[in-house]
Amino acid sequence: MNPDILSALVTKIFSLEEKSTEGIFVHAWNDLRSETLDYIGHLYQQFHPRYIILNGLEHYELDRPGFSYWKDVLIKDHGVPEEIIIPIAPAVNTGEEARNLMDLVKEKNILSLGIVSVPMHIVRAFLSDLAAMNEKNLDLDITCLVPPSVNWFAKIEINHTSGGPKETTIRLGRFAAEIARIIEYNKAMLGGDKRFIVASPEEGLKYLQRKENG
Repeated sequence: MNPDILSALVTKIFSLEEKSTEGIFVHAWNDLRSETLDYIGHLYQQFHPRYIILNGLEHYELDRPGFSYWKDVLIKDHGVPEEIIIPIAPAVNTGEEARNLMDLVKEKNILSLGIVSVPMHIVRAFLSDLAAMNEKNLDLDITCLVPPSVNWFAKIEINHTSGGPKETTIRLGRFAAEIARIIEYNKAMLGGDKRFIVASPEEGLKYLQRKENG
């Protein structure tokens, strides 16, 4: 992997401006939950998308609130109409989220999509969604949306939905781990392992540059 391309991709993702999209999808993650919900509320008030799309799981991570809780908060605290909040089929990891999301995008004929995730996860989330988009032969206008502030050195605990031991780290450490996952999962996908779906940083950067240049 070319570190210059990865650096350019990360810089590009974190510098994208908010814009109106038909749908907003929120990757399931419980760190920065309140901040993320507030940010979704802001995006709704700013752009009034047709759909706000959530992972249909009832628990994001093994012991933390999922779809019903997030939906209720968006309705009660942020004025989002219930009818525009829709779930994808429950997904226990980012790859499943990406594939289930693209099934819904195709069903609803969504042409532009904002994807929301925490800063540590947004790069892999985008590359997974891009790979799933290509797998389904779709051509979406995807933009990345990240809650505006984060303490990178705060300690976090992750209790993975898909199982395994709890992970305790700082957010910056988790970001580094996500970059390692991108490399590992892309290699596995190119080797024919259908469990993994993630585009390369090169593909991600070319996609964003193409969309930027029209």
